[in-house]
Amino acid sequence: MLGLQRLERIFPALRTTVYSVVAEPDEKYNCIARAAGVVHDWWDPIDETRYWPPSARRGDTVEIVMERLSSAEYERCADGAPDPAVEKIVLNEYEDEFTHVAKRLPSGLWSSKRGRERLIEHDLDALTNQANIGGLRRCGEVVAFMCGARAG
Repeated sequence: MLGLQRLERIFPALRTTVYSVVAEPDEKYNCIARAAGVVHDWWDPIDETRYWPPSARRGDTVEIVMERLSSAEYERCADGAPDPAVEKIVLNEYEDEFTHVAKRLPSGLWSSKRGRERLIEHDLDALTNQANIGGLRRCGEVVAFMCGARAG
C-alpha cells in the first residue's frame, strides 16, 4: 500500500479516477521505450549515458520524440479516440519540454510507465497538470497524438 500512496502523492488525480497497477516498478525501461515496443532498454533523448538510436537527433522537445516514434511506425493523428484497428499514443509536454508518452488501450484507458514507477492503466487526465513531486517532472499538457497499426 505504501507504494500506491507514493504514486497517488506524485499524481493526486489518481485518487479521484479509475486506475489500476499492471506491473511493479521497473528500472529497465521507460515510457518512450515502451511506446516503441521495447521493455529492455531505457530510452532517453537527452542523457547520453542512456540508449537513444544513433541516427536520431537528441533533445528535449516533443518533435524530437515524435521523429523517433515515427520511425517506429507511428504517425501524427488528430485525436486519441479509441479505434480497435489503430494503436494510439499521446505525448505530453511541460514548459516546451517533452515529459511523457502513454499508450491507448483497447479498453479505452491509457497505459503509462512514468520513469521508474509502476506501469498503470488510467484515464487520460489522471497524469496531466501534476506537480513536480518525488523526483518526477510534471506531465504537463497533452500536445500530440500519434497512431500506428495495432499489432496482432
